Amino acid sequence: RNNRFLNNLGARTKKLDFWNGQSDSPLFIDNTHICATFWVRSMMNEWAGNVAAGSEVQGFWLEMKDKKSDQQSETSFRDNVMHSNNEQGLTTYRPGWQPINGGVLLNSKVYKNKFDGMKF
Repeated sequence: RNNRFLNNLGARTKKLDFWNGQSDSPLFIDNTHICATFWVRSMMNEWAGNVAAGSEVQGFWLEMKDKKSDQQSETSFRDNVMHSNNEQGLTTYRPGWQPINGGVLLNSKVYKNKFDGMKF
């Protein structure tokens, strides 16, 4: 909470060799070895100017413990780039992130991802 993740480059993130049990998503158990360059557990942090490029699976994975949690502010997730990831640029897992007051992914650039740019 109240951390700042600014101007980071994450590139060529590799799949796990084994399931490590960190996900809260029931669907994850059937999808072993998933990886994400940035695994976001709280939108009460600032995520700005980060690049997730070339992951074997996802660039950003939004998986909040509290699925109804709001963002820190409307500009706390901004100017992030997700490109050339082998599956999605950004994903959430059902029921996904459902903030009470809506969510804003400001000025996100998403391109050249194999399956989906953003999957909710």
